[in-house]
Amino acid sequence: MSIVRTALTGVVTGLVLLSVVASAQAREKQTYVQGMAQCTAWCDAHNATAKSRRSCYSRCDRYWVHNASDGELYQVDGM
Repeated sequence: MSIVRTALTGVVTGLVLLSVVASAQAREKQTYVQGMAQCTAWCDAHNATAKSRRSCYSRCDRYWVHNASDGELYQVDGM
């Protein structure tokens, strides 16, 4: 019985790893422009100073370049 249990555990572990890898590769359904518009609007509403807004915009850009459905079109070399 332990051989069956070991084999089953291996199969289950493999399936879990595959699902994690697949979800990590998923991209947002929104485009870069759509995502940036929403994100920068959030930054404007939640940051009082220009410096904090610029920092927030930078994080928005970094996120949407890598996760938008068309983000690769906006990626700068070396990013």
